[in-house]
Amino acid sequence: MSTLHTGLLRIMMGMSEIGLVLVSAFLQDIATASDRDRLLLEAIRRGQPEKVKSLLSKGADANAREEYGDTALVNAVHKGNLEIVRLLLDKGVDINAADSGGYTPLMRSVGRPPEIMSLLLNNGADVNAKTDDSLTALKTAQKMGFKEIVALLKAHGARE
Repeated sequence: MSTLHTGLLRIMMGMSEIGLVLVSAFLQDIATASDRDRLLLEAIRRGQPEKVKSLLSKGADANAREEYGDTALVNAVHKGNLEIVRLLLDKGVDINAADSGGYTPLMRSVGRPPEIMSLLLNNGADVNAKTDDSLTALKTAQKMGFKEIVALLKAHGARE
């Protein structure tokens, strides 16, 4: 990334919403792929589905990762943003890509709006995926006492 792009991205972090939209619109047209991915991740963190949609249409990678390993989908799930989760799924995001801790988006959906978990399950999320410590979405839901989520996971084939 050029010094100009780095400087603009740093400025954008402290901008008002209007300033961010204006600079982002400019950058979307001239940005490199890595810049678009950074802008995508930022739009997901800020809960901006229209911006996410625009960036994806301009070539941002739905499978982009943060520096520390979280995927775009994990971030959208963490934020509880169903609309952004749908946009990423529509772009063919890897629904089972784990973050740096080994957690899949489905595992991260425990405790978020249940519609997100249902959407992930209905789009092919691996209900029995495990972390290196053998933790699953089902074990997490059981530990947290989410009976309805446990039932939903079992209905989709989760095994103990």
